[in-house]
Amino acid sequence: MSNLTVKELGVSSPYLNDVYYLYKERFGQAWGEVSRCRDGFSPLPVGSLCTNCNQIRTDAYPPEETLEYIRSELSQPGTVAVLGLLDQLVSFAWGYQSTPQEIVKKKWQDYPESQQQIVDSLKPYIGQYESLFYISECVTRKGFEKMGYQRQLVEYLSLNKDSQLQLLVRTLEQSSMARICTGFLNLTLVREYVDPDRSDRVLFVSPKN
Repeated sequence: MSNLTVKELGVSSPYLNDVYYLYKERFGQAWGEVSRCRDGFSPLPVGSLCTNCNQIRTDAYPPEETLEYIRSELSQPGTVAVLGLLDQLVSFAWGYQSTPQEIVKKKWQDYPESQQQIVDSLKPYIGQYESLFYISECVTRKGFEKMGYQRQLVEYLSLNKDSQLQLLVRTLEQSSMARICTGFLNLTLVREYVDPDRSDRVLFVSPKN
């Protein structure tokens, strides 16, 4: 396995455009989010016609909007963000400090009717510190998923966050990130959590302090 060069990622990083393209590529492949219209995301190409809403599909992740999201994420309180480099960008990850209420409001903004249930599902798992460290994104380029780079970046986040904060991760039940959560990070599955969008999406949290 080639040695990964790990660098911190900030809002003025020269790699920010590379992060955008990798973000767009991986989410397009993993989630079928290639284009969008009023009906939502679609795996169909940009410029195709949605016969339900009669709208031409546009880019699912337009550059200006997506880069604004990335910069906003990197500007959150207590952010730890990192890049994994070989001869190209192969992975990136970031997380930040926030309260359960703020995390849920932001990450489940399309499901306001489910937000309180999600917050309530976390309450039995949260210790004396109200804030958590939420691992928001962790992406690895296709073809590099089994080389340990994702775990290396997650380890960086966990070691460089505020040590008093519990970790919170949202991922898919059968994903490599879920295996990192239950194995390397020794996180606990939030059994009361029911995802409003996907039945195979789960939450993990580290033990109370």
